[in-house]
Amino acid sequence: MVSPVSNVHNPVTVINSPGGTEGTAITSFPHTLATHTATGAGTTYNLPSGRATVQATSDNNGGTFTSGTVTIEVSNDNDIWITLGTISLAGDNDSDGFAFDAPWAYIRSNCTALSESGSTPQAVVTLQV
Repeated sequence: MVSPVSNVHNPVTVINSPGGTEGTAITSFPHTLATHTATGAGTTYNLPSGRATVQATSDNNGGTFTSGTVTIEVSNDNDIWITLGTISLAGDNDSDGFAFDAPWAYIRSNCTALSESGSTPQAVVTLQV
């Protein structure tokens, strides 16, 4: 099954994985991949282009953000995931990211560590194609 996904930057066609499952389409940019308030993987998205940037930002959310780690994971089958890159955040309103140029079918963010005192910490991850 072929599902067309388009955006103003790069019209693409996404082919479903062998298991028939597919990620959520991204239709506008920049796109928030996840707002992590706890550890764990975020939503799986169809990656509309191989060329993109990913940025994670800490949000103190009323407390003091201590630290956080987010891995950006990619897959061609929406089943087996590999780490494309790791973003470490330290302190309130910290931000870091990276660029990549590789045609993976799926992308997600996975928060592997998150700590703050006084409130619920947040790590916000955005994607720009």
